[in-house]
Amino acid sequence: MRIRTRCVSSLWLLLVASYCNLATTETSLSLTDKISMATEALAQGDSSLAGQLIQTETAEPNYALLQLEILYWLEQRESDQAIDKLRAFEQLYPLRADTFAFSSEVWRSIGHQVNIFAKSGYYKKAVAAKIKAGQLAPDNPRYMTLAASALGQADNYGGDMAAQKPLTERIVGLDKKWGYIARINLAQNNDEYTQGRVLAAQAAAEFGQDFDILERVGQFHWTLGEYNEAQYHFLQACKNRPNDEWHLQIKWQNACYLVGEFAKEQQIGLENAVEALTILLSVYTLPTESNFASADLLLTLASAEQASPAIDMLSRILNESADKKLRRKAEKVLQRLKKQTQAS
Repeated sequence: MRIRTRCVSSLWLLLVASYCNLATTETSLSLTDKISMATEALAQGDSSLAGQLIQTETAEPNYALLQLEILYWLEQRESDQAIDKLRAFEQLYPLRADTFAFSSEVWRSIGHQVNIFAKSGYYKKAVAAKIKAGQLAPDNPRYMTLAASALGQADNYGGDMAAQKPLTERIVGLDKKWGYIARINLAQNNDEYTQGRVLAAQAAAEFGQDFDILERVGQFHWTLGEYNEAQYHFLQACKNRPNDEWHLQIKWQNACYLVGEFAKEQQIGLENAVEALTILLSVYTLPTESNFASADLLLTLASAEQASPAIDMLSRILNESADKKLRRKAEKVLQRLKKQTQAS
């Protein structure tokens, strides 16, 4: 989705200043800053900044810029282009664990996009990439935990459940946080749900402001259908936004949105939902389809006094988006709100 970029005061002020006139404007922003902001825009469904940056930066291959290009094609749903770029990326940087931690997420996302007959092949690539990340960083608990979670997958996806437990024990000896996550993964894979609940409670108590822990605990309770616990921990994850890595931003966005989804579908935690969606719309402010969905959900849950973040987003979409279909959707919702206000 491509949108018009306007010079407005926000998180985007400096970057927008550089893109409002790319041909003539010099900027003090570093390439790293530009890539970071373009990646955050991609997480919201806006590929315009990434597209312009890829076209204008013609230097030698840059690790982060190549990642951005892969994500750009992924957002465009151009799976073949994304696959070609991802394979080249893996070949250029074959000795870095973060290469394969990143590629595992992209392979999985490609698997979501392709037809049903091709999905399993890309999910297998995601599993293999996670295992390779752990092999390349055998003493790094984060990458080891990725590998352990992949080993816990079924054999036909490239897992090796017998190898998950000893690797988990090594992680526990290295790092408490990742040790908790690895043990929760192991408990869930082995259907040891009582043990998993104990570990989840301990982890959340000790790491109550850590996104990785809180999001994993939320996922664990969601798997068990424990929606109140899942909603609570997703809200806490939403309040503790992680760094700007692409897949973490997607996880953060999903955590915030799920708080609202649970309120709507399970009729629980209405105030939690309003809080989470308000946080989401205060950080993700671009007039995109995904932010429309967040605003629309907030409107179904919020009182009139709580609805202003949603109304602001819909108004921004109506005034700024180049997507005619999206503008019509926003206009329809705003007209409905106007009629409801007049009727009351």
